[in-house]
Amino acid sequence: NFGMRQVITLNLSIDENCDIISKESTPQSVTYNILDQSTSTDAPFDFQYEGDVTGKVSQYDAAILTICGCEKYSITDIVLNVKAGKSSSKAQYSIEFNDKKYSNIISKYSTTAYTPLALLDAPIPLGTDSITITFYSQSGAWYLESLTLTY
Repeated sequence: NFGMRQVITLNLSIDENCDIISKESTPQSVTYNILDQSTSTDAPFDFQYEGDVTGKVSQYDAAILTICGCEKYSITDIVLNVKAGKSSSKAQYSIEFNDKKYSNIISKYSTTAYTPLALLDAPIPLGTDSITITFYSQSGAWYLESLTLTY
C-alpha cells in the first residue's frame, strides 16, 4: 500500500529462478593504519598518505589522506583516529570531494575519534571518484593513527 507521491525503495531483485532476493547490504568497513601504512584485507579502495611515516603532525604541518576508487560506493562514515601530544594542542581537518571542501577546527583536544562526515548533511554519494582528508596542526604535535571508512 503506497501513499500518493510516496517513493519507497524495495531493494529487491529477481534471480534466474524467479526467486525474490533482498538487495539489502550490511555496512562494511575498511581501516588504513598510518604507522605501518597498511589496509585491512580485501579493501576496495586505494589509500594514499602524505606525511610523516610515524603519523606525527607537528605544529604548522599537515598530513593528507587521499582515498581513490570510491565511485561505486556510498561512503556512510569516516573515523579519523588522532591523538594530541598535550591537552592544549589545536588542529584543523578538512574533507574534500567533488570540488567541495568542508573544514572543522579542533579548538580543544579530545580523546574521541574525529568524524569528518559529521560536517556533511548526507553520506558521500555514489560516483565520487576520490576523497581527500587534510589534517593540519595549529599548535602542538598530533599523531594520526588510522582512518576507518564505512561503506
